Amino acid sequence: MTRRRSGLILVLGFLGLILSFVVCTALLLDPEGLARRMEYLPRRARSLWRELQPQPLYLPTPAPPSETGRQGDGETRRQVSLSPPLVSGTSLPSSPVPSPTPTPLPSPTATATRTDEPMTRPHTPTPTPTATVPLKPMATAVRLTGFAHEWQRWNNCGPATIAMHLSHYGWAGNQLDAAAFLKPDPEDKNVSPEELAAYAQSVGFRALARVNSNLERVKQLLSNGFPITAEMWLIRSQRDQLGHYRVVIGYDDASSQVVTYDSLHGPDVTLSYEEFEAMWRVFNRVYVVIYPPEQAPVLAAILGQDLDDTAMIQGALTQAQAEAEEDPIDPFAWFNVGTNLTALGRYEEASAAYDQARKLGLPWRMLWYQFGPYEAYQAVGRYQDVLTLTQATLASAGGNLEQSHYWRGRALQSLGRADEARQAYQLALKYNPHYARAAEALAALDR
Repeated sequence: MTRRRSGLILVLGFLGLILSFVVCTALLLDPEGLARRMEYLPRRARSLWRELQPQPLYLPTPAPPSETGRQGDGETRRQVSLSPPLVSGTSLPSSPVPSPTPTPLPSPTATATRTDEPMTRPHTPTPTPTATVPLKPMATAVRLTGFAHEWQRWNNCGPATIAMHLSHYGWAGNQLDAAAFLKPDPEDKNVSPEELAAYAQSVGFRALARVNSNLERVKQLLSNGFPITAEMWLIRSQRDQLGHYRVVIGYDDASSQVVTYDSLHGPDVTLSYEEFEAMWRVFNRVYVVIYPPEQAPVLAAILGQDLDDTAMIQGALTQAQAEAEEDPIDPFAWFNVGTNLTALGRYEEASAAYDQARKLGLPWRMLWYQFGPYEAYQAVGRYQDVLTLTQATLASAGGNLEQSHYWRGRALQSLGRADEARQAYQLALKYNPHYARAAEALAALDR
């Protein structure tokens, strides 16, 4: 027994020496990298603990439909049907797309401010006169250069990605500079494209966040010298799916691949055209483009009518409707239909589209990043749906989602539960003191 114990002590001592050697070597070769990994340990432990808890694969599905439903404040709501669901040839809500009317790019604002939530209603930028300019034709392959890659720190995808994007234009900052603006709470799970664009403006550049795109437009942008930051879905396993940003720097028609700078996987990471499209459309094909002032006319010529928010969203709606009609059991297509209808203020139809997406199964992290269902259900008086979804989403995220707290407060306030609403608004501001919507709601409640 004594001999066995001595052998065990020797083995443990030997392993300790190896570990010490590895740590010392890491300190000598990459002290910053080791410090970064050590910084992650407590957060990784908390994240792993949450992930080990039983977690449903999907968001809660809506309650069985009825002709009318009463909410807590006595309001009666009408169910809208996108009939017939799940059948080829589905009749989808539609509206005409405006005739193309290219709009010049806006002048930059004097002081960019941090937007606290993505745009959900159309707002047309203020134009400045520009002349029509010739565009470079789409090349068969493009790879832009001059990017500085950054490995993201813990939960820091957005700041790391916008730092890489800005480096192409000679910006000398890094993800920590961006995070100070974008993430008051380091555990915040979401930085919106609009927030990334606002940060680029705050450091002296022009930037736009747009939807309603496709691979051809990406190629046209890259061929004319504009990289983009695309918000995409990342599937690590069936249970582990999440939102992720990538800087798209090039493409190659011969291999049918796009080239990206990825804060998790490294520089020059390639994705097939098919994979890129599939993962990008989960976020309604949203992207951020940064540009120097002298290139504004070129970008305006590429974007055309999509500089007008209403025309852009109408185009995105038409695209989402076509995809839902082609594949009626695709939850992301229905979700995008709902998102674009919400942006147009068509809340009854949007709620029906979101219902369809939820019935088909939305990944449990979906509302960490996109909040259209909250707005649509709140607008039509479906307050219990808002509470059900915010509760499930906050439970999965450990509470660090200011938008969910805000919409939870809105629903509670509508139900006459003012004290609980106040607590929800206060939690939203705890996680993001700059969240103007929550501050305004709290102030109005206390008046």
